[in-house]
Amino acid sequence: MLVRATFRAVLQPHLSGCARRNMTDTSINLAEILPKNYDHREVEPRWVQAWEASGLHHYRPDSAAARAGRTFAIDTPPPYVSAAHLHTGHAMSYSQAEFVVRFKRMRGYEIFYPMGFDDNGLPTERYVEQKYKINKGKISRKEFIDLCLKETRDGAAVYETLWRSLGLSIDWRMTYSTIAPRAVRHAQHSFLDLVNKGRLERRVDPILWCPLCSTALAQADVESGDEQNRPMHAVRFDVDPAALVVGGPTSGLIETTRPELVPACVALACHPDDKRFKTLAQVRFQVPLTDLRFAKSEIASDDGTVASTGDVTRGDYRTIPLIFDESVDPEFGTGLMMVCTFGDPEDIAKWRKHKLDTVLIIDAQGRMITPHLPDLDGKRVYVAAKNSSVYNEARAAALQLLRDHNYLEHIKDNVSRASLHERCSTPVEIQVAPQWFIRLLDLKDQLLQRGRDLVWNPPAMRERYEQWVVNLRWDWNISRQRFYGVPFPLWFCTACEAPNFAQLDELPIDPLMTSCPRPCSACGCADLRPEPDVMDTWMTSSLTPLINANWAMWQDQPDPSLPLAEQARSAIYPAGIRVQAHEIIRTWLFYTVAKSHLHTQSLPWQTVMISGWGLDRHGKKMSKRLGNFVEPGEVIAKYGADSLRYWAAGATLGQDLRYLEDDVKGGKRLLTKLWNSTRFALLYLSNWQPGQVAQTPTAADRWIRSRAVQTVQAATEAFEGCEYNRAVRAAEGFFWNDWCDNYLEIVKDRFREGTPFAGGEVEAARHTLLHGSFLLLRLFAPILPFLTEELYQLALKNLLGPDAPQSVHSAAWPQDEHSGQVTVFAGEFSAEALTQGELLLALIAAVRSCRTAAKIGGGRPLSGLYVCADAQQWAQLEPLLPDFVAASRATGCERGIAADLASAEVAGTTLAVAIVPLVDVVAQGE
Repeated sequence: MLVRATFRAVLQPHLSGCARRNMTDTSINLAEILPKNYDHREVEPRWVQAWEASGLHHYRPDSAAARAGRTFAIDTPPPYVSAAHLHTGHAMSYSQAEFVVRFKRMRGYEIFYPMGFDDNGLPTERYVEQKYKINKGKISRKEFIDLCLKETRDGAAVYETLWRSLGLSIDWRMTYSTIAPRAVRHAQHSFLDLVNKGRLERRVDPILWCPLCSTALAQADVESGDEQNRPMHAVRFDVDPAALVVGGPTSGLIETTRPELVPACVALACHPDDKRFKTLAQVRFQVPLTDLRFAKSEIASDDGTVASTGDVTRGDYRTIPLIFDESVDPEFGTGLMMVCTFGDPEDIAKWRKHKLDTVLIIDAQGRMITPHLPDLDGKRVYVAAKNSSVYNEARAAALQLLRDHNYLEHIKDNVSRASLHERCSTPVEIQVAPQWFIRLLDLKDQLLQRGRDLVWNPPAMRERYEQWVVNLRWDWNISRQRFYGVPFPLWFCTACEAPNFAQLDELPIDPLMTSCPRPCSACGCADLRPEPDVMDTWMTSSLTPLINANWAMWQDQPDPSLPLAEQARSAIYPAGIRVQAHEIIRTWLFYTVAKSHLHTQSLPWQTVMISGWGLDRHGKKMSKRLGNFVEPGEVIAKYGADSLRYWAAGATLGQDLRYLEDDVKGGKRLLTKLWNSTRFALLYLSNWQPGQVAQTPTAADRWIRSRAVQTVQAATEAFEGCEYNRAVRAAEGFFWNDWCDNYLEIVKDRFREGTPFAGGEVEAARHTLLHGSFLLLRLFAPILPFLTEELYQLALKNLLGPDAPQSVHSAAWPQDEHSGQVTVFAGEFSAEALTQGELLLALIAAVRSCRTAAKIGGGRPLSGLYVCADAQQWAQLEPLLPDFVAASRATGCERGIAADLASAEVAGTTLAVAIVPLVDVVAQGE
């Protein structure tokens, strides 16, 4: 009753007197109910308000569907609150997911559809730093976090407004934030659970590092840059004179893209089968530049600047061994490889395997630490130049030193890709620092099996997941040296360095704000310091299905403040579906699978639905960072949310989609046609009391009803496979070609004065118009929620009787899920009706060809109509003649041929048609 009252209340102020009468009266001209033109600017905000006020999208764990085990839970990506707006690519991805949600709701499922906001971590910090032009290191932690919280609140409000205006059928009562206490508790609970299971460990290890953001990274945070020329620099390493072999080489030549790391070289490496280096097995090499010693001083120049200068002296070289390793490619470069600490994962592997020394010469801010080389010391590894390219000032300085001291042999072009931090596109370095790691590398086989147990839509996306798992080279580093994130729930003892963890009943907790309530569990010392790092944002985001199911409280008493009843958790975990874009398969999807595997030994969901990217008109991925986007709010204001959703439905699942305004205009044309076709149907439904006259369907009625059944079957199969694009194509094909171009054109003549149709045939037409129009609204409802609701409430709901659903979105989908029976025009499908219908359309097309050849307008009556057919063919044609004659605007049809008349062949048959425009012509025999 709440839905009925709310919908009626919200409609009343906007309806004409005629429309208000239609709430209880059908004795009026129903076509007057609908304005001539559809105005999305008036309609869409009204339905946003009505749906929310009615609770139409609220999750009800005690509903009949939920009690019957028919709950469909959606785990949807919480967007980063890292900009003042979203782009149409986001609107595309979220709309595609919501198509399936609305379909499932019409299938009779209780829908659990929350929205989250991923508002902790580096993306938000970077946004705040850029917006306020601040450095987080130069203001207090609290001031910086307060700015982040303000921006996330403001951003979340903007995002929610957009999602509502887009028509997303979300239960906004279930909204969560990844920085809110509930999510923080889950992330900290997860951390402690993994500690107890032996899956988390703190170790000092080489780690991926962003020098611009000054934080550790996980492998999933790194992407390959574009191919570009990264020159190979040939650097000579001299053999240490103390280890020279008589008659052997005196030097070795390596090629590297990172000459600035030469001072950090700890070994040269070659393949054990490479005969070129056999004689060097016992030698040691001198590391270039390591013998230089500068007597550093400062002098003032004429322009007042201060420069460093000094005399160069020579000391002892640092020497390194030659190691033999099967992983070295003898065909690459010179076959001799420089191993330094650290340039890439290959260096780390050889450093570990051969137990090499460690020489670190790059600090956390990407500055060189080479005090013996003042021209290089302090130079940044990567500095953004004015032209937005990346200039490596450390490399330039190192190359100059290598030239000056005759170590640089040559430079050659080399096309390759750099490893970049995906958030800021800064080349990634490798540092050594204590971090928290979740051990995953030993679980690859189990995680691969989890991926195979998932239902993937589209199926090909599973390969991306498997490639990522197979190629994992690092355990998951979850430590971040930032401010705005979930704090680690622990303190370190200042005496023995033992970690002291918070208790579950103390969560959520911020150790930076709260002292440890206990002395050290290892030594009893009362002096403990907090862990200063925060967790990787994915540590929280990977828990979204568990957060929604309130996992952290499964062993505790239910939280009465939560709208979700505790007993409902099994209905929403594992969730029914995860919807997301393909670029975060390696992050959000993988991490969520891993976390659910570790915490609950299960999958987090049954199915995944992977969308593509929204592209700009040039085919480049839309990006808030790049600015090549269109704001969805502007498109909605101009064309309406339904038109934008229609554009989103144009992409095959998993494929990228260009934003082209013409495609959105195509959606607008569809809306206009649906509106006008419904107004047309209403012309013939006024003063109609269904059921007073028995139906006598004609060939046209039987054909369109059979096509309707086929269309429902095709759309249902497509939606069940998350192929919304195929569902829309099926619905559109039926609507434009069968319904508008043919059936409506045929059936309108049934209502003309003087036609030979009986009351039963007119009743069949009205029945078909009403239920066909209702069917079309249901087919399009998942894609075009606003227009279909408006048409249903104003035009069709009252005609369907007192048992009509209160909303088109709560109406049953026109195919029963269990029996597979199509419920509209039930039992009326006929292959024969389809064949007869196609013949009828071919006959009518032939008449149109005759009219064109004879230059006779389509509205001009015909006084004669002939079909050349044998006796058997004529018998087959007789059931079609009433519709054929009426649609042709003729007085009748006879079998035979007529001389000197406009004629045409009937496509796909041996029949021919002839017409008589003005005078009767006596039929001539065959």
